[in-house]
Amino acid sequence: MAQAWPHKGGWASPEAQVQIANKLNYGNVALVLGAGVSFFYGLPSWRDLLTGLQNKGTGHSIPEIHDYPGWAQQILEGLFVGNDAEFLEAVHNGLYGPDAEALAIQKIADDASLRAIGTMGVGSKRGTVDTIVTFNYDSLLESYFQHHGLSVVPVLSENQPTRKADITVYHPHGFLPHPETGFPRSQEIVLAQSQYDKTVATPWESTLENLFATRFCIFVGLSGNDERLVDLLEKVQKRNQHAKVERYWGYRLCRKPDPNIELWDNRGVYSVEFDDLASGINDTLLNICRLAAGK
Repeated sequence: MAQAWPHKGGWASPEAQVQIANKLNYGNVALVLGAGVSFFYGLPSWRDLLTGLQNKGTGHSIPEIHDYPGWAQQILEGLFVGNDAEFLEAVHNGLYGPDAEALAIQKIADDASLRAIGTMGVGSKRGTVDTIVTFNYDSLLESYFQHHGLSVVPVLSENQPTRKADITVYHPHGFLPHPETGFPRSQEIVLAQSQYDKTVATPWESTLENLFATRFCIFVGLSGNDERLVDLLEKVQKRNQHAKVERYWGYRLCRKPDPNIELWDNRGVYSVEFDDLASGINDTLLNICRLAAGK
């Protein structure tokens, strides 16, 4: 039977980060990143990205709806005539825009959130994060780690053979790197509803389930509105080694007030709310690293 937490403070206390630091010491922590990380850097949100695609310069606009995959599907069908390749090209161009400095390496190196995430991946006797899952398309992480002298492998396909690296970054929704990085891009992305539908029962599901089931996961910038992610969390909760001895197998950093705390809690992931999420991410991740280094 799962216990509340192996110390009196519980998950809501600052001491919880001490326990996560212990897990980092053993190299048993993975980061799972959502759109918030790239948004803090200055790349477009899903809404901004789709807004840029909604008329394709034709004068005919696809009105916004709250369901982003549904809105993207209407744009794909109405303006791109179902042409996934042309749609992918437009998304890639819209991701970075005309600003040549969008991924200037000094800007990346100076970004506080990326620095906090990067610190967890820097090789150290205190333990390190060597696995990151990101549902973003961009190459911010790859550029950051390369700049700091670490080898990084982006995984674009569920069947892609992986090679040894300091950091492996999984991109289950696709990878659209900045052209100057030299990385190859995905042949497909997951944005429109039909593209989501193609991910059902693919090897990506088992890949992510196995990654999450064998690590303590820190979720950053994820809302929980993705039904497939919610289903995945339920499967992982039954398998995860941390969930077998503790109440939670994951730690989620989110903005206050968050409407999905109960959803995550019921699936074994403890949520911590912040008025300023960017600052909360930085302080929390850096503090875990400092605690781990002090062991």
